[in-house]
Amino acid sequence: MVLWFVGDIIMMGHECQSVDLGWNGGPDYNRVTYLETLRKLCHLECDCVFPGHGSPCIGGGRRFMEMAYTRAMTEWR
Repeated sequence: MVLWFVGDIIMMGHECQSVDLGWNGGPDYNRVTYLETLRKLCHLECDCVFPGHGSPCIGGGRRFMEMAYTRAMTEWR
């Protein structure tokens, strides 16, 4: 079983039904690096996601990264 402790890279919505993009207010935040990180994570196996805030999401962890990446690409184009 693969577990990811993702900190603030993504924020999980109510009952793991949605994903919000992570923290972007730091002085060292880089949108290009953030997008590349999400893209890379979309290709890795993951069973469970433990965000920095909110409930853990058990099962289908990679799907949450795919949701975040899709949202970022849609909102930031």
